Amino acid sequence: MACLTGEGDCPLGKSADMTLVDFSDDDAKRARAALEDTVLPAWAARVDAETRKTWNESVGKVVGLTATAE
Repeated sequence: MACLTGEGDCPLGKSADMTLVDFSDDDAKRARAALEDTVLPAWAARVDAETRKTWNESVGKVVGLTATAE
């Protein structure tokens, strides 16, 4: 956060001057909808069945999503 906002020491170099904003429940719902409706299906269509299987059994299981090719 320090490197992005300039609030505190940035051990990685020059700090940016971004503004930190709160992330609301509505923001989380919109982000999940975009992931479910657009991002995940597009990615799943580009990768092979083994990659989808690995993702579904790991990340997908943790976040409660399933990548399928349509």
